[in-house]
Amino acid sequence: MALALSLALPLGAEPPAHAFRLQWGVPGAGAGQFWGAYGLTVGPRGEVAVMDFVNDRVEVFDPSGVFLRQWGSKGQGLGQFHHPLGVAADETGNLYVADTLNDRVVKFDAGGAPITQWGSAGAGPGEFFNPTALAWSPSGRLFVVDASNNRLEVFGPSGDFVAAWGQKGSGPGEFNSPDSVAIGPRGLVYVTDGANDRVEAFDASGRFQFQWGKPGKGPGQFDGPAGLAFNGQGHLFVVDARNNRVQEFSARGGYVGEFGTLGKGPGQFSIPQGVAADAQGNLYVTDWGGDRVEKFAP
Repeated sequence: MALALSLALPLGAEPPAHAFRLQWGVPGAGAGQFWGAYGLTVGPRGEVAVMDFVNDRVEVFDPSGVFLRQWGSKGQGLGQFHHPLGVAADETGNLYVADTLNDRVVKFDAGGAPITQWGSAGAGPGEFFNPTALAWSPSGRLFVVDASNNRLEVFGPSGDFVAAWGQKGSGPGEFNSPDSVAIGPRGLVYVTDGANDRVEAFDASGRFQFQWGKPGKGPGQFDGPAGLAFNGQGHLFVVDARNNRVQEFSARGGYVGEFGTLGKGPGQFSIPQGVAADAQGNLYVTDWGGDRVEKFAP
């Protein structure tokens, strides 16, 4: 059940970049509960699909947090998971899940019926070592963060391998534990480079374009950047996990604003992880330590 709450600003205070609207979820294994809410996505019908990491399942909600359906259990069979982390939706509502410890991607229809899967443990083309996140491109390509191989892999919608780029390091175009990926309004590919505390941008062929960020707590600085999402105005929202906030940037990395502080109250975070935007510009953030999803409005 969604819990709708409101926050009043102190007299004279500047409004946050986004305002808290509601939240849902508590610790547990029942319908609408979580043990480690992680990646999430908003499908074309506005439904919010959330990865329930420890419970090895996908849960789907309406935009107000009303539970709709779930699927998955622990295992290696088609439609089963071993600690899934990331999820992405295509324009028809199919969902792609990063089944992290099974080192594969599983594709489902919008109702949760498995369609196909691909991947195995390794460092070769189409193999994975802990895939963590995915992003669907309007060009019909799926971009997958292959975290422990410190690279990004690109596939067709049925798992056909297209390309890969990246290696471990701190130079331009290199990664150290990348976490998430998002496609920008001009087709640029943005990746959170977690241990390097930065965001990197590439063209669709993997050519490095630009980067921003460094360790710290100030504007444009990060401590473990995680989830990424673009809104309809072309602004990028970055989950700054260990700083317990979400930062907003222009597509070129210009700082716009932020929201969130450490805590378990409305609009606060305890190691947030994922972020997704809907067509109305609302943002949904998974609060890992709070076992919940929080919704914010512009």
